Amino acid sequence: MYYFTSPIAAAIVPMLAIIMNYLSVEKGLIKAMERSENKTFGTVWYAVSLLLLISSALYLDKLYLALGGILSMAYGDGLAAVVGTKWGKIKLPAKFGDKTLEGSVTVFSVVAVITGFLAYIYLPVPFILVGVAAGFCGMLLELFTTRGYDNLSFPIGIAVLLYLFSFPLLTGMIVNSVLTVFILFVAWLVDALTARSCLTAYLVGTVLYVFGGWTVYSAMILFAGLGSGLSKLGIEQKVAATQLHERKGTRGSVQVIANALPAVLFVLIACLTQNDAFKLAALVSFAAASADTFSSEVGMLSSKPPISILTLKPLQTGLSGGISVLGLLSGIVGSGIIALLALGQYSVQIFLMVWLFGFIGTVIDSVFGSTLQAKYKSASGITERKTQNGQLLEQVSGLGFITNDVINFVTVMVTGLLFVLFV
Repeated sequence: MYYFTSPIAAAIVPMLAIIMNYLSVEKGLIKAMERSENKTFGTVWYAVSLLLLISSALYLDKLYLALGGILSMAYGDGLAAVVGTKWGKIKLPAKFGDKTLEGSVTVFSVVAVITGFLAYIYLPVPFILVGVAAGFCGMLLELFTTRGYDNLSFPIGIAVLLYLFSFPLLTGMIVNSVLTVFILFVAWLVDALTARSCLTAYLVGTVLYVFGGWTVYSAMILFAGLGSGLSKLGIEQKVAATQLHERKGTRGSVQVIANALPAVLFVLIACLTQNDAFKLAALVSFAAASADTFSSEVGMLSSKPPISILTLKPLQTGLSGGISVLGLLSGIVGSGIIALLALGQYSVQIFLMVWLFGFIGTVIDSVFGSTLQAKYKSASGITERKTQNGQLLEQVSGLGFITNDVINFVTVMVTGLLFVLFV
């Protein structure tokens, strides 16, 4: 790169390498360069990435883009294979193939050092931030890209990230995106979210950050993290109760939308109207969702059966519309945790209102769940599941199209609107 001034002239060398490497793959010209176990065009993509990186870096007069991409690929991806093969002891889940934790840590560390060093010299943003973000992105690209395509996606991805970091105004957006991807990657890894719901959550999180800022975005992340953790709490004791629910296990896109869409609508309205009350309503919606999650997940562990919020008669544990002392107290805690995000930015009075309305949300949820949510009669009693053993069950109350997801959406939406009216 330092000997060429013309992108066209510099492109000649990698273009020749593309041709040579392709012929080597097809004809087996250079045995030491090819993988014997399966045929891939990894070496060809390697040369293609060199062509794209060198040409674009010279054209843009930003040589560090090519330096970051090429060095990260050569040493990050290259050393990962060596370390993983020679010293790798901890195998990653089968979904990643035959890769090891040691190899992934090597990718992260090497890419972080290379890009951090380049950022220190060339970029107007904190070099540690760039290193950590690039290291994580490089690790993910190496994990998810197979059959030699990582020789294209890996260096190009690192170069694009470095290019975006050259615009200081984009730093917050980049950090937010990388943080969101990291959180969703962990959630997907532990089966808290499906791959499709991760994409949905990423889009939702991006909108919340752009239009609502870090406070609303943090509320979503905090709610999701606490909810996933609580679902694992006392899971053995909840088996019978969760059998009554239509949805269980890994959360899908519908559940993400049900809990987060009201907040998205509120921050968009706040942006259009310049009314900060709607931004706070988004915070309240997550406080209500958190309160409901705490009430239901912890309430199912109560030693005493719940009672109906309307009739005060004993109710089967796990059915919507039931309340318990433990559940209500837990709802207060859940709402309070989200409300804490208002402190420092808003007054104590606003903090208390967010806390209060968040808790009111779980009460509203119980009322709606008791009156509107569809319930069915099974051989073992009342359930929220429409079918059992492939057979449709008889509906005994509620409206057929009202599921728990619909109740969650309506609850957080109504709670947020009530807050706007009273604030």
